[in-house]
Amino acid sequence: MNIVDVQIAEGLLSRGYPLGYSQLVQRVTGARVSGKHTRSDWSRRPLSIDQITYALEDVEHLPEVWARQEDSLRKQGRLDWALSESSRFSEQLAADPPRGDWRRINGSSRLSRREMAALEALYEWRDQEAERRDRTPRSVLRDDLLIEVAKLLPTSQEQLLRIRGFERRDYRRLADEILAAVKQGMERPEDELPEKPAHDRNLPDTEALGKLLSIALANRCAELSVSTSLVGTTADLNDLIRWHVFERHQGERPKLMQGWREVVCGDLLADLMDGKVTLRVTNPRSDHPLVFESHKGR
Repeated sequence: MNIVDVQIAEGLLSRGYPLGYSQLVQRVTGARVSGKHTRSDWSRRPLSIDQITYALEDVEHLPEVWARQEDSLRKQGRLDWALSESSRFSEQLAADPPRGDWRRINGSSRLSRREMAALEALYEWRDQEAERRDRTPRSVLRDDLLIEVAKLLPTSQEQLLRIRGFERRDYRRLADEILAAVKQGMERPEDELPEKPAHDRNLPDTEALGKLLSIALANRCAELSVSTSLVGTTADLNDLIRWHVFERHQGERPKLMQGWREVVCGDLLADLMDGKVTLRVTNPRSDHPLVFESHKGR
């Protein structure tokens, strides 16, 4: 029996990933699901009738959502993609809980070890808050703001709220919790601070190449109507650059060169780095304005 993540399935059918449950249900089936009890105190008993109704809504639409997604995936030849990615995700959670994924956030490797400790604490707080509110982590607090807070290590609300982007009222309400997470990172003993990634210490600056690949990846995903964030992150692109350019294909193949991701973009990005393809603008008004032209054999 296959366990399927309907969010992953939707990310392989559209550019909407990740979506909250109510948004996903409405997009796929057109049904409206109430989200007004997301912040309810679920530890209190007995649950109210409204809470029970809300909990039931959390599952009752799933069979129809998956039935429609499965049909679309099969028609597009992507059903195996969804099954394999859901399986990979399940195995990853079972073998290694998502602790440490904060290193995948763009900019984390450029932080000091103390700042990295603050980022790790912020990341774990955000995951817990997202789970409590039944929302995606990035909808609680954006990745770039996590990095900014970790860089500045604010100790007061005044310092925190000076950070650009914290004008939003919902962010301001989280100020005390954010500051508590920063404090946790700042008080971590020196010998327990995260280590800087060894592979990032002596590599040349690949920022320009990374940006080029990011543009190519976004264009490719738009062309195929696949979510870019599901296919790969900036960290995944850096892993590909490191493996393809500097390590000369030694060691484990990076994620973008495995399975369905290799089909979607891996070979294309490798050929782009090797100068075997070029890109040019064909339709500036399109959501995928670039075309890739092969130069193999020249």
